[in-house]
Amino acid sequence: PGSKVPISFAVAPALVDNGSVVYLSETAGLGTLTAPIAAGSVVFRLGILQGADGVSVIPDVIWMPQFIANNP
Repeated sequence: PGSKVPISFAVAPALVDNGSVVYLSETAGLGTLTAPIAAGSVVFRLGILQGADGVSVIPDVIWMPQFIANNP
């Protein structure tokens, strides 16, 4: 398994979001639970959310990076 790393989010993910896939946001330096869909954006998986509590905007993510696609 991957290592745990802290990832910043714009809004604290909820406790029930643990286990969700975390993507690189189109906002520089942030993670998101929603894959980018805008034309020209890159879809890059950072890992799996672990440690979300609905309060912290920097929960741990199990680091499993993977390039998914370029949106046309």
